[in-house]
Amino acid sequence: MSPRSDDDLEIAGFPGEPQKNEYLRSVDVIYIRPCFVQSDQVRFRAEFSRDIGEMLPYLNAVIPNAIYNHSEGILCYTDALRMVTLYPESMTAMKAKNTTDAHRLAADIRDLINDTYRRRGEIQPCYARRELPSAMDILGWLPEEEYNCGRCGEATCLAFASRLYRGEGEIERCSPLLQRKHAEAREALRSMLR
Repeated sequence: MSPRSDDDLEIAGFPGEPQKNEYLRSVDVIYIRPCFVQSDQVRFRAEFSRDIGEMLPYLNAVIPNAIYNHSEGILCYTDALRMVTLYPESMTAMKAKNTTDAHRLAADIRDLINDTYRRRGEIQPCYARRELPSAMDILGWLPEEEYNCGRCGEATCLAFASRLYRGEGEIERCSPLLQRKHAEAREALRSMLR
């Protein structure tokens, strides 16, 4: 179910009590907005109850498709087609089905971080950057409402994504991606391609 307006989307917290004696007590959803990649879905931002910067290399080791930039303190990955970006003090996600799915994902991330913390003695932290995302991964971050507009000079968005993948293109050539409403996707792509 899609929310009616941005005012209806302002929320704080998520259902359920924070867990006691856990590394991360809560993930508080700060806002939910309609997704700019797919209009029938939502994007959201949440804050962690503590800085998780020290856990990012461990999460990089346990999340199979993670793209990690240690110097920037950013870890990106795709979870069931939802795009997630973890920062030391917060997270963003796109393509959540609805508000309930956003809260569920926030709780799942809290549980993942806590489980990784409990098992950290068994995990070799990974500080290395993984491979660049595929052209299809990059395509998933481009603004869907203006697919194949051609303003970048390419015939299709997939051709543009392929150029980015090969290091031959610049994000700035996608004028829809430069719009303010796409700032989160643009910064996530910049981080992945850096």
